[in-house]
Amino acid sequence: MINNLQSIDWASLGHAYGAADDVPGWLCGMVSPDAEAREKAFGSFCNSALHQGSVYSSTVASVP
Repeated sequence: MINNLQSIDWASLGHAYGAADDVPGWLCGMVSPDAEAREKAFGSFCNSALHQGSVYSSTVASVP
């Protein structure tokens, strides 16, 4: 998991659909004990931060 996840200004970063302020929730969701929550978070992250194979500022910030 990314150290100091909340210290990143996610709203200033972007993904395929705009500001990336939703990315921290997806990253946290991907380590949820709930399999359905993990699947939903991973899907949302991939659809936005890795949309069609593109790399965005939020994609780079998400890599630990």
